[in-house]
Amino acid sequence: MAYLGSQPSNQTVVTSQIVDGNVTPAKLSTGAPTWDTSGNTSISGQLRSTAAATPPTFADSTGTQIGTLCRAWVNFNGTNATKNGSFNVSSIVRSNIGTYTVNFTNALVDANYSCLALGSNQSSNGAQVMQATNYTTGSVGLNNAVVNVTTADQTTVSVAIFR
Repeated sequence: MAYLGSQPSNQTVVTSQIVDGNVTPAKLSTGAPTWDTSGNTSISGQLRSTAAATPPTFADSTGTQIGTLCRAWVNFNGTNATKNGSFNVSSIVRSNIGTYTVNFTNALVDANYSCLALGSNQSSNGAQVMQATNYTTGSVGLNNAVVNVTTADQTTVSVAIFR
């Protein structure tokens, strides 16, 4: 790469220092984003936030936040609370039939998040409803019930947390 003048000591390159004035993927360091002529962007390596304990966000062209990544998810066996797969979930506690607490590995910044919880049951014992309760920064409670009957375990429970 050719520079006008000397290369900066901190290895930062600004557009005015590139002879032709164009910044392209080929002129960036290894692991930098790449994009094709259709506008598709690829990133090799890790996508990181600029602040500790704050996940990356997505913004529109004006800088307005339009989305975030899933903060936590888990798929578990509802009869014994065994995790089948998870991210940012340290454990599940089954305190009673159909009653669970999902504990986060890393606490959320506040309890103003959305919890999507779904269950599936191999037996046919009526329509079932999964309700999120007790939102805290460290966990969320779940109650599963057969409509108009009582609480019941699910064969599989899936949970996703967004904020």
